Amino acid sequence: YYDEFKETNDEETRTYFHNCINYLMEDKVVEGDATYFTGDFDLVAYDEPVGWKCGLTNSRVILAMMAAHEESGDTTYLEVAHSVLFPFTIPITKGGLVIKLSDKSWWFCEYPKPNGDSPMVLNGKLSILIAMHKYYEYSNDELAMELYEKGLVALKDNLARFDDNGFSFYDLKNKSAGKSYHMIHISLLKQLYAFEPDPLFETYRVKWQNYATEQDW
Repeated sequence: YYDEFKETNDEETRTYFHNCINYLMEDKVVEGDATYFTGDFDLVAYDEPVGWKCGLTNSRVILAMMAAHEESGDTTYLEVAHSVLFPFTIPITKGGLVIKLSDKSWWFCEYPKPNGDSPMVLNGKLSILIAMHKYYEYSNDELAMELYEKGLVALKDNLARFDDNGFSFYDLKNKSAGKSYHMIHISLLKQLYAFEPDPLFETYRVKWQNYATEQDW
């Protein structure tokens, strides 16, 4: 709603935006310095009961809090955004949202499983990195850049593993992306490459786009 409000200055749209922000402020789950937003339904695909955490949701909330601060000037929203970012420092085995592959290579999890057997989901990872970069550009929160850089290393180290002869995998359990998520992967790589022009990202974007073109998608 916020982008629409900026374009139209419509007060009803502004009200819808505030209603969404107020809901998020009330719905958050705080664990020490970390804030989460949990699923209110069973995640059947990954055998997770109600209350599962989601890195992609946290990244979306960071952007929402950024928008709320831009609209209102209230620094409370940036404080919440920082606390929503913090779970990306906590290993999944301790209830957080990250697999620490090495000191400098961190994979942020869309669907963290506390037992450590988390699927490494590509669209979630890409979306989280893009959100972290946007948030850093807006707020200069140093934690966001530190996490972004470690996450970028993990992406570069593992991106080739998502390639299935021109098609893409949804996760590293070899689940097929299908048409919709394959196209999402292409779009997200394009977005990432716009501010992180590493040839690796363009190589796979082009390869996967060529496959989609061959399929007439």
